[in-house]
Amino acid sequence: MMAKKLWILLIAGMLVPAASVFSGGSSDGSGKGPKTVTVWMGAWWKDQAPVIEKAYAETHDTILKIETYPYDGYIEKITTAIVGNVPPDAVALDDGMLNPLAGKNLLQPFPGVARADFSSGMWDAGMYQGKQYGIPYRSDATGIFYNMDIFDAAGIPYPTNDWTWDEFLQMAKAVTIPGERYGYGVAGSAAAASDGIDQLLPIIWSYGGEVIRDGRCVLDEPEAIAAIQFWIDLVRVHGVSPQGSVNYDTKDYIEFFISGRLAMIEGASNLVPTFKENAKNIRWDFASNPGGNFARSSGYSFAVPVGAKNSDGAREFIEWFTQPDNLSRLTIRMPGRSSATTSAPWNEPIYKKILKATETTRNQPIIPEWVEIRTVIIRQLQRAMTGEATVKEAARIMTDSANAILGVK
Repeated sequence: MMAKKLWILLIAGMLVPAASVFSGGSSDGSGKGPKTVTVWMGAWWKDQAPVIEKAYAETHDTILKIETYPYDGYIEKITTAIVGNVPPDAVALDDGMLNPLAGKNLLQPFPGVARADFSSGMWDAGMYQGKQYGIPYRSDATGIFYNMDIFDAAGIPYPTNDWTWDEFLQMAKAVTIPGERYGYGVAGSAAAASDGIDQLLPIIWSYGGEVIRDGRCVLDEPEAIAAIQFWIDLVRVHGVSPQGSVNYDTKDYIEFFISGRLAMIEGASNLVPTFKENAKNIRWDFASNPGGNFARSSGYSFAVPVGAKNSDGAREFIEWFTQPDNLSRLTIRMPGRSSATTSAPWNEPIYKKILKATETTRNQPIIPEWVEIRTVIIRQLQRAMTGEATVKEAARIMTDSANAILGVK
């Protein structure tokens, strides 16, 4: 019989794993062998999953089984599994998924944990009503990747840490050749709403605006409207983003960037291995966002669903995976705690720049209704991008709709 597991002790403000006390090892006591811990992660972990499973088997009797799924439909699949009482034991969730699921009482809280050196943005994203529902393993910041060769050919300087949105626009104009190459890619696709929102939020913040304040949507305020107008004008007025931007997402613009048809692309550390592998013929670098270096905090955390058959095993795996040494060597994305970033490849200059950008990140609204509100916002942004509505009209509709979702007038 398994004794109660003392998973984490708070000692000197650090997150320290306590020894587990088991009777008869990790067996479930049935004589049928060790238990299994099932973990769901994104499809991009498919090749790394066997590596993690093998590493876990070296020190644990419990069998680790990692299943990977595409991002599209991921949160719906998770919700259906939990409601149907057939959830995995642990699940990887991005910062926009944690609160909606916690708000529906579909996740188990982690009692007695301390933030330690975990990403503050991702730690906060995993908190709901004073309880912690997510343990970060990935932390990130959005910024601008740029093609140095295109900048050199145009005779313009590279972005600096104190560049402005006006300088960004002038650079985008200088490198744009309509129909051949564009300065920047505005992500207007509703199918990947988070891509466009990731671009827009830092602009809104740098203009002094907000999305939600005191429980209300305030996108109809002058600062937010001005920021949205700037973003829309990149397509409609300045032409520095390709025609068809209303249907493009980051995946599309990655292809543009790799092929030399795009000078700047919004992204995070997940683009680094992609560019290392597929953009070997160009020189590229990363810069923090213009206008005060505001960036959207992003990343992933592990959570334990309600109804998980092996909650203790899930917590044991999460504790193990997020230990600095394990996280540093096993993750394929920038680690979610600073102590895991001191060795290769995370100490390379490009990752250091992105890690520096995390110091000025802000979270997207951490509310259960955010995914629904985000969908409303991108739909109205599309109307403004196609000229079906003015920015002011679109901002009013998205604000009214968001406040209706929030239940406020």
